[in-house]
Amino acid sequence: MSSRKILLLRHSDSVDMTFGINWLNFYDPVTGLLKVPQGTPAQFDYIPVPDVNLPPENLPSVGKDDFNFAENDRRQHPTEPNGTETSVSFVYVPSIVFRSVPSEMASINGPLQFDYSNCHCPFPANVTYAPYRPDGFDAWASDPFLTESGRIMAVAVGQYLRKIKFGLEQFGRRIYVSPSYASIETASCILDGLLGTSREEVEICIEPGLALYPHRFRAVPSYIESSELALHHPFRVNSRYKTVFDKAKLSIKEEINAYYDSNSLSSRNRETVRHLLKSYRFPFLIIVAHAGTLEAVCRTLRGMKPLDEQNYCRCIEGIPFLADACLSEEPNGAWKLTDSPLLRFSQVGNQKQEDWSWLNLDDAQLKIKFRKK
Repeated sequence: MSSRKILLLRHSDSVDMTFGINWLNFYDPVTGLLKVPQGTPAQFDYIPVPDVNLPPENLPSVGKDDFNFAENDRRQHPTEPNGTETSVSFVYVPSIVFRSVPSEMASINGPLQFDYSNCHCPFPANVTYAPYRPDGFDAWASDPFLTESGRIMAVAVGQYLRKIKFGLEQFGRRIYVSPSYASIETASCILDGLLGTSREEVEICIEPGLALYPHRFRAVPSYIESSELALHHPFRVNSRYKTVFDKAKLSIKEEINAYYDSNSLSSRNRETVRHLLKSYRFPFLIIVAHAGTLEAVCRTLRGMKPLDEQNYCRCIEGIPFLADACLSEEPNGAWKLTDSPLLRFSQVGNQKQEDWSWLNLDDAQLKIKFRKK
């Protein structure tokens, strides 16, 4: 049997919902008006019109603290960047709940708009419509969907695989993904590009063991269940797939050693990959997950020591969307980095790593490398 390979991909470009959800401006149930920041960009061209008295059940769910506004029509925004303050006033806006972003971010992410039923209206064009989510819109903050360009790039990956005749049997008609929506959507778009109009059976297996290291979250993201995705989303999700790792065991208290230490029996990453490889007999095992997954799997399989959290975070920050790494199994069972079958994107803002040499560096060497920068 020829040597097995693992093709690791980071998910494609996802919508940054952080600012849109942190900067909430809600309907005031007392006055029946909506609040938006003064100095709203002119391109919105919002004209004050009579309120349509939207029923509260059609508005976004919010906590009690979100309605603690001053009795008059002005207040100071508590979360303005750099300690500055912005006054807020009431305006009449029919059937639109406007959630703003800081002005300096508007040119990057663009403003976010939502209708009264909490449906996401895209602005600018790269921000797409938010799919249905059973756990509420705000859950997208920690589990975002892809941008329009992110979807296009992921489809392009699949089209390239079709061009080089990367057959379905190469990867057993199965792609393993992190439970994050961006990873699932990326895999689905790749399959769309690979299959074209074909109706071949290919499945996406959602594996909680591939979930990202939750170092930047206050709580574990509320990932959508496989059964829900199979029912309401156009993905080829195998809802009957038996997971290696129990999603209920994902914890915000997880330490980095438990995430990917090759010498730790409790290593989530190591045990997940080991189990997937145990009975895998196809040339390629394809995994779509996170920047940290690329780093962790490459170190885990090659028996390297894990990085400390500071170096880990620095390294994954340099891994762009849709970056890929490929590992090849040696006759003696060892794994090494090898050339990926995919080409490097040349799109501005998504330049891939020219090489993965930094994956061969330990903590001490990386500290020297970062110090030179």
